[in-house]
Amino acid sequence: MTSIQLPESEIEKLQKLGFTTEEMSEPSSWQIVDHNTFGQYKIFTKQLVENGKPMGSVTIVKDVLNGFYGRVSENYQVVPHPYLQDLVRTVSTDLDIDLKMAKGTERMGSWYKESNIDGSPISKDGRYMCVSYIPANDIGVDIGEIIGGRKDTINAGITVRNTLDGTTSLSISPFTRRAICQNQMHHIMTTVAGWKGNFTGKIADLIKRKALEAWEHSAILQKKFQEKKDFLGKLYKGRFIHTKNLAEQEEALAHTIAVQLQLAQDFLHDYEELARTKLLMTKVQDIVDSMPVGLNDQIQCIDVERKKIKKGLHVNVVTITDKNKTQYDLLNDYTDILTHGSTSSTMNAQMTKMKKLHDKFNFGNLSATPELTV
Repeated sequence: MTSIQLPESEIEKLQKLGFTTEEMSEPSSWQIVDHNTFGQYKIFTKQLVENGKPMGSVTIVKDVLNGFYGRVSENYQVVPHPYLQDLVRTVSTDLDIDLKMAKGTERMGSWYKESNIDGSPISKDGRYMCVSYIPANDIGVDIGEIIGGRKDTINAGITVRNTLDGTTSLSISPFTRRAICQNQMHHIMTTVAGWKGNFTGKIADLIKRKALEAWEHSAILQKKFQEKKDFLGKLYKGRFIHTKNLAEQEEALAHTIAVQLQLAQDFLHDYEELARTKLLMTKVQDIVDSMPVGLNDQIQCIDVERKKIKKGLHVNVVTITDKNKTQYDLLNDYTDILTHGSTSSTMNAQMTKMKKLHDKFNFGNLSATPELTV
């Protein structure tokens, strides 16, 4: 491999951070971007130097251990995947929440591998991370009491998503998991994830309500913010984004985790409603039409035939074969395939399907205390 053509001072920087000559090897002249270089995670960022001047438009991130190599903007703040996980654990401890990584599923998609640092799920190229957590003391809800069968617990937690290059934003969303089979549901809500700290509007009202509930349920938050309005004010000002200094992000992350856990707890009651609701053709048809053909072909509790109407036009002909099946059964069919099967080429494609399921099964609008549509 061609040896690196960095100035001696730049090579020394990386050596002090623990990088080997092999790991530093590059064919061009570069300078190291200090604030985006992390020796403990074997990630460094460099800028091309031309005629003695750094070219901000050519800024490259390299993850030695997991293989990512890609361009970022000059002002971008790299957030290493393991750093983010360490931060999640730190702030959850501060909130007196013992979060445990959700494991035990075998994802067969070509996009998936385990991180060489901590075993978390990342994309093959190391760009994208998607890891879920559940509080150790979460008792969940038992759907078995509704469907009259064995214990069937749904637990609530959070999903954390990140990219090294900013191709998707860092986000934290509600997460639910069926304990008996480990089926996972990532409750991706674009409008909530994209909330920009505004005080008015439907989404702001939802965030405010969940934030107040999180404050009421947390002695730690009440001790830190003696008044609800103080917590709300801090929440509105502190969003975790890739253009801020990492040192400023810890508090913003803690508040986001508290609110998203509250949303996830609410969704547990939606599962109870889904278990009580029989399959209706209009509802099932709407769900099937929103999902990919290859995924519908694998569903067990209904039959789906793809029928050609004319050239270039097909329709899904749905048959409900068992009138005792519920929306809960249909959702479990989909999440079982998405969790354990091979239906997506990328993590983003996987999350897009989850977002559609969240919307089509009307999460947030089913329980006794109605939620706003998001």
